[in-house]
Amino acid sequence: MSQTTPVSNQPYNSNNDDEIDLFELFQSIWQEKTLIVIITAIATALALIYALTATPVYQVQSIVKPAANKDLDELNSTGLLSLSPAEALIQVGASLESYETRLAYFKANQSLFETLLSPGKSLEQSFERLNRENIKVLKTDIKKAEDFANYVGIQLQYPQGMDGVAITNGFVRHAIDLEKQRIATSLEIIINNRMEMLRRKIINARAGYEA
Repeated sequence: MSQTTPVSNQPYNSNNDDEIDLFELFQSIWQEKTLIVIITAIATALALIYALTATPVYQVQSIVKPAANKDLDELNSTGLLSLSPAEALIQVGASLESYETRLAYFKANQSLFETLLSPGKSLEQSFERLNRENIKVLKTDIKKAEDFANYVGIQLQYPQGMDGVAITNGFVRHAIDLEKQRIATSLEIIINNRMEMLRRKIINARAGYEA
């Protein structure tokens, strides 16, 4: 005689085994409350010590925008040399990025960098660290083609005790002055060459007239 085993009609819930007992979890965490308090206290103390002992680091930047066309009219009206605002901005940017330009400004203004001068190291070694870690050249985002977005500049990170504003503004002025001097030198060379050509023409014309 066969016997049939009754089958339960209650559906099986596969999620029962995966459920988390929140009360049990809370009890486990509460049992470790002492350890949690100790870790929190240590982390807070370390953060407080760092905040009180760390040297503050500041950041400043100086930006140069393209010159107005009228500012270059006097130069361009000579007919000897032509310079657009975009070209002038590129030249200033190249000067800002020049290692020699930065080093020359550093040597000429050592009093502004006394905080970063390292005992036992040469000026070049102190500047090398400053140039590598603290100075960054700012450029126009190449994805932006609008004229108002064009700029060059310099960014400086410096510790407390330095006049970062004076350094960045002075460095930008130094780069602009160098470019003005370079343009003036180029213009003077062009003028001298033209005058030499005229002198030769006059000599040749006089020789022809006398002949």
